[in-house]
Amino acid sequence: MAADSIRGTALGRNPSDLHELRRDLTRLIAAVVAVTGTIAWWSFLPATRFDPQKLLIFFLVFCTGGAGYCLAERRPMLAGTILLVGSTLSHSLSLMAIHDASVPFFAALVVIASGAISPVLGLLAALSNTASLFLLLARPGPALALVWLALVIVWIQSRQLYTALHWAWESEQRAIRLLEELRDRQGQLNRTVNLLTEANRRLERIGSELAIAKSRADEARKLKQQFAANISHELRTPLNLILGFTEMMYYRPTVYGPMEWPRTLRQDVHRLYQSSRQLMDLLNDVLDLSRVDAGEMPVHKEWGELRPVIDEAVAVMRDLLKGRDVELRLQFPAALPPLRFDRTRVRQILLNLLNNAANFTERGSITVSAEVRQKEIVISVADTGRGIPDDEQARVFDEFHQVDMSLRRSHRGAGLGLAIAKRFVELHGGRIWLESQLGKGSTFSFTLPLSREAEWRGMTESRPVRPEARAYEPVVVIVDSDPDVGSMLARALRGFRLLQAADLRQALSISTQEQPRAVIVNVPPGRHDRSGDLRELGALLPPEVLLLSCSIPSRNWLAVESGVQGCLSKPLAYQELADRLGEFDGVREVLVVDDDPSFVVLLSRYLSATGRGYVVRRAYRGDQALAEIRAKRPDLVLLDLVMPGMDGFAVLDSLRSEGLLSSLRVLLLTAVDYAQDLLRRQGSVVTVYRRKAFGTAEVVRCLQTMLSLSEPAVAGDNVPALPAADLG
Repeated sequence: MAADSIRGTALGRNPSDLHELRRDLTRLIAAVVAVTGTIAWWSFLPATRFDPQKLLIFFLVFCTGGAGYCLAERRPMLAGTILLVGSTLSHSLSLMAIHDASVPFFAALVVIASGAISPVLGLLAALSNTASLFLLLARPGPALALVWLALVIVWIQSRQLYTALHWAWESEQRAIRLLEELRDRQGQLNRTVNLLTEANRRLERIGSELAIAKSRADEARKLKQQFAANISHELRTPLNLILGFTEMMYYRPTVYGPMEWPRTLRQDVHRLYQSSRQLMDLLNDVLDLSRVDAGEMPVHKEWGELRPVIDEAVAVMRDLLKGRDVELRLQFPAALPPLRFDRTRVRQILLNLLNNAANFTERGSITVSAEVRQKEIVISVADTGRGIPDDEQARVFDEFHQVDMSLRRSHRGAGLGLAIAKRFVELHGGRIWLESQLGKGSTFSFTLPLSREAEWRGMTESRPVRPEARAYEPVVVIVDSDPDVGSMLARALRGFRLLQAADLRQALSISTQEQPRAVIVNVPPGRHDRSGDLRELGALLPPEVLLLSCSIPSRNWLAVESGVQGCLSKPLAYQELADRLGEFDGVREVLVVDDDPSFVVLLSRYLSATGRGYVVRRAYRGDQALAEIRAKRPDLVLLDLVMPGMDGFAVLDSLRSEGLLSSLRVLLLTAVDYAQDLLRRQGSVVTVYRRKAFGTAEVVRCLQTMLSLSEPAVAGDNVPALPAADLG
C-alpha cells in the first residue's frame, strides 16, 4: 500500500515521466520475453522428438513478448497486462507439459517481470501463479515461498524506485521554483537597474541644474556686491553734503559769519541732521552685508532704557505729521525695566511701523504703547486707518509686498519697511505680529526679551534706572587705523569690547593694560611677510592671548598700494578730517581736488572750522590739479579718486613718474571700496598663533569652523582630479 501511495503521489505529481518510464520498461521486458521464446523455439526444433505442447508454449511466449512490445509504445498498461496473462498462462502450460523440478520456480520470474512494470501487476502475477501452483502441483511450498519472496523484493525495489522518483520530482520542482524566483529577481534587478539608471540621469540633470544655480547665485552675489559698491558711491556723495553742511550749521554756525540763528531754525537743522544720520546708518548696513558674508544683520546690543529711543522715533514722526488731522498718542507704564538692545535697530523698527501707520491713516490717531509681559516688553503701534484685508495680512511682512500695489496709491515705498522691521525684531530674539480689522485700523506689535537682571530690576524698582555697572565683555584688540574696520567688527563681534590700535606697538601697550582675549592684526593681501613682527608680538603677549592675522578690507590698503599718507572715505565727517590733518605738521596750503563743487565747498567749510588758518586751493579736474601742483606745490593734497577724464589714479601716476609724489603729502578721498577688488585679486591668508599650545579638541573645533566656510566644488568647476589615500 505504501508503494502504491508513493506511486500515486509520484504519478499525481509527474504522470508524463512515469508513463515514459513504464513504456520503456515494458518494451524492454516484452523484448526479453520475445527473444527468450524465439531462442527456446529454435532450440526445440532440432529435437529428435517433436512435442507440439512444448512448441505451443514457446510460441505463446514469443507471441506474448511480441504483442507486449508492439503495444508498449501507445498503451503500456495493456502491454503489461498481456505480458502478465501470457507469462502466467505459459508457466501454467509448462507445469503441465514439462515435468522438471525447476519449472515451478520460473513463476518468480513472472512476478519479478510483472512487478517491475507495476506493483499491482506484480501482486496479480503472484496471486495467479500461486493459484496455478496450488492446482497443478502436489507440493508447491518451495515454489510459493520463492514467488512471494520475489514479490516482497519487487515491492521493496518499487518503494525505493518511487521514493527516488518522488525525491527527483521534488528536486525538479524546487529547481523550477528557484529558477522562477531567480527570473523574478532578475526581472526586479533589471527594473532596479533601470530605475537607478533613470535616477542617475535625474541626479546628473539636478547636478547640472545645481551647478547652473550656483553659478547664477555667485553671479547674483557679485552683482549684489557691485550694486552695494555703486549705490554707496551714489548715496555717499549727496549724504556727505547733507551731513557735512547740517553738522556745520548746527555745531559750528560761526563758520558762516556772525549772525543770529532762530531757535526753531536750529531745531529743524538738528532734525535734518538726525534723519540724515539714520539714513547713513542704513547705508552702513548695506555695506556691512557686502563685507561680512554672514546670515544675519549685525546687531550691537547695549544696556539702556527703551523710553528715550521711543521718544526719538515719535519726535521724528510728530514732525512728519504736522498739518495732518492725525493725533500721535503715547501710552506707557510708570516704569519700564532696562534691557540690552540695539538702539539704532529698535528706533528703525519704530520708525518703519510709524511710517506705515501714517501712510494708511488719513485722519484719526496713532498710538504708541508699551507694557511688560512676563519676560518681555511688548511695544505696539495702533492706528485708526482703513485696516488691512484678511487675505493680505499673512503677506504684509514679505519683502517688496504692498497692500495697495496700484500705481495710484497715495503713499510711496518699496515694500521693505515691515520686512526690515521683522528682521530686526528676530535678531533681537523677539517676535512681531499684526492685528487688523478692515475699516477700523491696524495694530502692529513686537516684543523685546528681558534678561533676568532687567526683569528683577523692573519688579523691585519704582522707576527705570540705568545699570550701575556694565556687563563684562571680553576685550579684542584690532590693529588697523581705519575706523570703518573697527566699526564693522564692533557690529559683527557682538559680546566683545573692541579696542583699536594703529600699529603693533600700540596694540602691545593696550594688551598689557586690558588683558585682551585676542589681538587681530589686519594685514593687506600679499604682505604677510611681516610674520617676523607678528611672532615677536606673539612672544610678548600672555600665553593665553590669541594672535590672529587676517585680511579685512581697509582704506589703509589703498594708501599703501598708492604710496600716499592715507585714505578717507565718503561721507567724510568733520572730526575725522580734523584728526587726520592734526597728524601733519607745517600744513598751510591745502589743495582740494574733486569734481563735485558742492563737496569742495564742504571741505572748505571743514578746513575753515578747524581754526588753523588753512589756505584752501581748489581744482575740479585731474589735469587742473596737476597744473596747480606744478605751479606751486601745496603742503597737502586732498585727492578724489573718481573723476571724469583724468581720475585720481592717473594723477598719482603722473606725480610718480615726475618724481613729485615722494615729497608730496596726499590724502585720498573715495566712496568706492577698492580694497575688495584688491582682496579678490591677491587672495586672503588667515593665521592663528598662541604661545600656549592648542589642545587637540581646540584644533578640531577650529578646523570644523573653517571647513564649514568652504564651498564644495560642483560640476562645471575646473577642479583637477588628484589621487587620494583612504585613511578610513
